[in-house]
Amino acid sequence: MSDKGFAYIPEECEVFDCPVHFALHGCRMNNNQIGMDFIVHSQFNEIAEANKIVIIYPQVGDVQVTPTYKTGGCWDLVGYSD
Repeated sequence: MSDKGFAYIPEECEVFDCPVHFALHGCRMNNNQIGMDFIVHSQFNEIAEANKIVIIYPQVGDVQVTPTYKTGGCWDLVGYSD
């Protein structure tokens, strides 16, 4: 996990409770590699606004886990990094 992440909070959700959705980027689609493209163009923000949902965009860095394995900005779904 990166220390940096993003959130989209519809205006109504600043006053009222709203459900939360986590939007996980794909490999090589983190903020370090493609900037804000996933966050801006995925249309999650528009869906969130229309349906009063908070969207959390956690980020994965491109980390050298072992001498032969680098994450490539992918989520470690199989536990290579413990």
